[in-house]
Amino acid sequence: MTKKYLIGIDIGGTNTKLGLFQIQLLRSGINENSNYLSKDNNIIYIIEHNNLFEFKNLSNTIFSSLKDRKELDREYFEISLVAKIDKFISDFEITSGDLLAISVATPGFPDNVRKVIISGSPNLPFLVDINFAKLFERYQLKGKDFCKKDILLDLVNDVTAQCFYEQKINKSLFVENDGPALLLALGTGIGGGIFSKDEVFMGKNGWAAEFGHIPIYFSEMKGEVRKCNCGKENCSEVFGSVNAYAKELKNRSISLSPEDALEIYMKIISLKADPGNKDKSVIFEITRKWIEAVSSLCGSLINTFNPAYIVFSGAICQKTFLIDILSENTKKYCFSSFYQEVKFLKSENPKFAGAFGAAIFILKKEVDTIIKYL
Repeated sequence: MTKKYLIGIDIGGTNTKLGLFQIQLLRSGINENSNYLSKDNNIIYIIEHNNLFEFKNLSNTIFSSLKDRKELDREYFEISLVAKIDKFISDFEITSGDLLAISVATPGFPDNVRKVIISGSPNLPFLVDINFAKLFERYQLKGKDFCKKDILLDLVNDVTAQCFYEQKINKSLFVENDGPALLLALGTGIGGGIFSKDEVFMGKNGWAAEFGHIPIYFSEMKGEVRKCNCGKENCSEVFGSVNAYAKELKNRSISLSPEDALEIYMKIISLKADPGNKDKSVIFEITRKWIEAVSSLCGSLINTFNPAYIVFSGAICQKTFLIDILSENTKKYCFSSFYQEVKFLKSENPKFAGAFGAAIFILKKEVDTIIKYL
């Protein structure tokens, strides 16, 4: 059987991640409700249109999304992206006929007709100037036109892509009920997604769940007003993103990463002790404010959606004690009857979930075309 491949790309405010996936049709004409569990986080079984597919993650790679000089950002990004794809093709000896599709998960509002980002990516402003179809057409890989007409190309919101992955792989979800679940991605900004056991809610244009741009209020703000890169004021991500946390530490002359600062905060509260020296007091204050910001947003989301789960994505969210702290602290920001029904969870394989989810998205969207080549 000829091997067929998909490439998933996840563009982040700090790093861009790529995954190479081998796809295989295992069986046709099966029960749509059959339950197939993944062997591990690198293999997923997906049922679409009564066909069972195996998705195998063969390789992953990563590069920084930004160059040091802003005027070089777009050129650097485009060259880096194509070079990484070129390496996949070279390393695995993929022919142009065996590469079926490329799916790009991107911040902001993707237009899948024109293959561009309309807006909504303030942390990577150069993205709105890139036409992804033209980008892949004009770069030649090993003398072959890599993006021929029979290679599919789709764009999807980055956190929406993660939802497709969590829906299939996170074994803690949908055990007792079918959802809904909310995905909250804490990183350079704050991203959001809404999904259930069977559906990912994308909204009319595929742009739903911009949780990072919901205005928030909590007492520790003390009247402070912050301008967001989107042009609005007091969006949740200007207080609750990991980037906002890091900026506050830097502004107060604390030379620690958010992860390290969070560890110190946890030690202070676990010992129920006074922070002690000045630096630890500042770390405690900054971290407490950041936690209140995220908790305030969670409370608003719980009151709005009455979810069964909130799944936290991002490197900092892999610290289990943070999920516990947010769970406990959120209860004061929402209805108690709603809060009692919610489980707070961390995401699975957060580093490459977006790239994997992008590949799943294009299979679901283009299944009728893809199946012709399998």
